[in-house]
Amino acid sequence: MADPRASGLAFVLCAENNYTGPQALLFAKSLREFGGRHQAADAYVFSPRRHLALPASISRQLEDLAVVVVAEPLPGPIFDHPQGNKPMVAAWAEQNISNEAVIVVDSDGLILDEPDLEMTTSIPQVTAAWAQGVASAGPADPVDAMWRKILGKDDLPAAAMRTAVTKQLIRPYFNSGFVAARRAGGFFTRWRDEYLRLANCTELTTFLRRFSGRLGTSWRSPLFFLDQIALAATVWRHGSFNLLGERYNLPLQYVTAELISGVDRRPSRSTPVYVQYSEYLEWPEFVDLVGRSSWLPEAQVAWIRCNHGLTRAAAHPSWPPAFNDDLEKWSSNWRKDFEGGGTQHGAGRNRY
Repeated sequence: MADPRASGLAFVLCAENNYTGPQALLFAKSLREFGGRHQAADAYVFSPRRHLALPASISRQLEDLAVVVVAEPLPGPIFDHPQGNKPMVAAWAEQNISNEAVIVVDSDGLILDEPDLEMTTSIPQVTAAWAQGVASAGPADPVDAMWRKILGKDDLPAAAMRTAVTKQLIRPYFNSGFVAARRAGGFFTRWRDEYLRLANCTELTTFLRRFSGRLGTSWRSPLFFLDQIALAATVWRHGSFNLLGERYNLPLQYVTAELISGVDRRPSRSTPVYVQYSEYLEWPEFVDLVGRSSWLPEAQVAWIRCNHGLTRAAAHPSWPPAFNDDLEKWSSNWRKDFEGGGTQHGAGRNRY
């Protein structure tokens, strides 16, 4: 294993006594396998809600991988919005660990190649995303007024950023599943403070609760996207950011949808550094499709085949739906994204 002193990074994520626990274990295994010079980097798994503390078996396996498990209650409105834990634990890590930089990731992510980030400045490293009905594509977008109101300003950043995969033109908006910044810059503390401010904005939270209800995600999180809205607002206030490419946040759903569609739009590819899979690795059929794709090298595919059973063993009782139906929906959305620019399709989903 690599010398931990070779990496000044610390990876931070949340996991609880549900499907996120085995996901965090799978992330840790991927980091130790494919992290390159960051293979032995410090990693912290937070379980801040006492009633959902990680089971001892998962904690022991994480500790065997030299992962620090932190089970401390944190302040803030996190009980009805699990994603709100991210800015909370990110700020805690920023203030309490000694590493030079922090990378916040989602539990449903995998490191498949060595991260190569420019961490010499205080500029945050982020990845683009598009969420129809929440993010803004510009002045004509119906939600643009909401952004002006919550930020208290009319001069919003120009709609001049394109998402990595679908090339959607948007005002800067980011996926909170991979965010990196130097501790000394205080970015994660500002993200937490922005989240707490927006969590007390009744107009915004009412909008998000209704929006989550229409999406059918209220069972999981009635304030879906609040963490990402706060992230975008924090980046805008910071004034600058480094936009990472598709290698740093590739959704495996798009990999399989591309394969089903029979279209190979990227004949020359580099191994992705970080991928997300939602809960789709619970499907053996999905793993088989990933294995047939040209996105991943054989070693990474073989590793996924050997380890994906960790997530299937802890599947959420109401997830996943019928494999063929859901994957066909993803495939249809993928085709629409590329053929129509993604502006009218997949409302409420992160689009890349």
